[in-house]
Amino acid sequence: MTDQPIQCAWDGEVLRPTSTFWLNRAKEQWGDGEILMVEARMERSDNSHRHYFAAIKECWDNLPDDKREEFPTTEHLRARALIKAGYHDVVDHLCLSPSDARNIATFMRRVVSPYAVVIAKDGVVRVYTPKSQSMKAMDKATFAASKEKVLAVLADLIGVSTDDLNKNAGAAA
Repeated sequence: MTDQPIQCAWDGEVLRPTSTFWLNRAKEQWGDGEILMVEARMERSDNSHRHYFAAIKECWDNLPDDKREEFPTTEHLRARALIKAGYHDVVDHLCLSPSDARNIATFMRRVVSPYAVVIAKDGVVRVYTPKSQSMKAMDKATFAASKEKVLAVLADLIGVSTDDLNKNAGAAA
């Protein structure tokens, strides 16, 4: 069995499971005296998470018609905003010629993630893939920073201030 997370509270000297449920899970996973390496993972707030996705939906609902094809879903919108905000991975593929790069880019657009951005320039195909914002992939501080930058990108896209986007999303969350 893969070890599952155990919710604990630090009492100043000892980490203690926060309830009988967590204590029993710990007993199932570990033996008495077993030495463990502990890595803290601060959970992000549910309210922040809900607000973030409400803001994305609010932005998507207010997209100009000429942007609808480019962003067919809220996930496409979020992914593109993550890339523009700098939360992405990049892979460059060197090609023999600009013509080859254009052909390969056309092919890659069909086979890579639908959220990736594929650009051919000169003899290079560059593929941008948005970073995952899952709780496992992104800690609380990184999520907060990415949320702030993504919402700024989205507010700019629809021509409103970040404050207005946040207020409208707050009403919807």
